[in-house]
Amino acid sequence: MFGMRETASSRVVFRFHSQSCINMSKSFFINVNGRSLQVSEDTSVAAAMIMAGQPCRRSVSGEPRSPLCGMGICLECRATVNGEPHLRTCQLLCVPNMEVVTE
Repeated sequence: MFGMRETASSRVVFRFHSQSCINMSKSFFINVNGRSLQVSEDTSVAAAMIMAGQPCRRSVSGEPRSPLCGMGICLECRATVNGEPHLRTCQLLCVPNMEVVTE
């Protein structure tokens, strides 16, 4: 899931490899803004949007926004899921062939 390597100063560096994480018991594909993404059955929609490199929404000034609290209170993770707008994606698990459109 994570790559490790030793540096000259003997510190360990961790790097996230999204494709190497797909070593789970059951994985499937969803679409995030038209991009196909492989996820596991226990992945939240908010995590899938982060894996896809897509902001959940944009602020009124145009800044990209992403999940903040992870428990549905801040509403920064809102997106349209399967045609239903303004869903809190941190509270939703991915299902096969799900369509996610950020706002």
